[in-house]
Amino acid sequence: LRRGIAEGALALHYQPRVRLNDGRPLGLEALVRWRHSTRGLLPPEEFMPVVEQSNLSRAFTGQILDTALARAAQWRQDGHDLPVAVGLRARDLLDPTLPAIITAALRENELPADRLILEIGEQAVAAEPEVSSAAITRLSELGVGLALDDFGTGHFPLAQLAGLPLDEVRLHETFTARLTDGSLDGPT
Repeated sequence: LRRGIAEGALALHYQPRVRLNDGRPLGLEALVRWRHSTRGLLPPEEFMPVVEQSNLSRAFTGQILDTALARAAQWRQDGHDLPVAVGLRARDLLDPTLPAIITAALRENELPADRLILEIGEQAVAAEPEVSSAAITRLSELGVGLALDDFGTGHFPLAQLAGLPLDEVRLHETFTARLTDGSLDGPT
């Protein structure tokens, strides 16, 4: 994986986000894949544990940000001014250099901060709530969009959301399923 990052073997695929009522595009989500030299195109579940448990997180996140923002800048020049969403991991939130990395990538690609949405998984916030909350506040000050992803997996209390400067909260499918089947009902 270290060699793959150095050789630019991380590939981004972009999933559109659209408004349901009219199909208008709202932005794109960058989904990472690894073009492995012998195993082919690998999905994130096959390599993200290595990123999470190694010292590769900063290089990995930096490359993903650079690639996604360069593509967003190209789309913008082509007349498609859409924000791009990039996922962060727990280790990213613990990295004190993350705001500087993001600022440099935005500046290098001549993009305003609101063209970047950072997706932060509920597990990442729950891992170190105080540190994560402070990191999210610092990222908010950059002017980027912030989305809490996979909320409802049971790791982060709903009451603590109020204190976070989030633009979006994306519910995990298991949470929405529990809403519709009544399993979240409690005493009345």
